This record gives sequence, C-alpha cells and structure tokens, in this order.
Amino acid sequence: MQRSLYLLIGVGQFYLGGMKYEWKKFYRAAILESDLRKLPKRVADARVAILERSRKLTDSPAVGGDERDSIVRALHILSLLDEGARKP
Repeated sequence: MQRSLYLLIGVGQFYLGGMKYEWKKFYRAAILESDLRKLPKRVADARVAILERSRKLTDSPAVGGDERDSIVRALHILSLLDEGARKP
C-alpha cells in the first residue's frame, strides 16, 4: 500500500497544478491522508466537493474543459484509494 500511495500522491499533485477550486483542498487532503481509518471520510468529502463542482460546470459547458479532465482523473484516483483502504 505504501508504494501505491506514493504513486497516487504524485499523480494527484500533477493534476492539481494551477486549479483554484475548493474541491482541490478536499482532494489533496484525501490523497495525502496516511491514517487508513480516516481515509474513507476524506475520500467521501472529496467526492462530495468534486460532484458539487461538476454540477456547476454542467451549467456552463463552454468553461472548464481542463478542469473536467482533472475531475475525471481525481475521481478515478479516489476510487483506487477507497479500494486500497478497504483491503485488509
């Protein structure tokens, strides 16, 4: 899990570059969480923040193409973190 976590953090930080949205704070907290007991809550909080932002982007489809791509990647990474946290 340790090695995988470092890889995910690196990928997550790469896609965070330049974005100034609220969901980024929650996403970062999730990918940097080292306490596996706290990780599910961090992942859930990040998903909620990302989905709220996604709804706003849906209202203005001409804006946010790069951010939409980052959101898709972030949700994928969060699902991997969630799966890893559930393994014994």
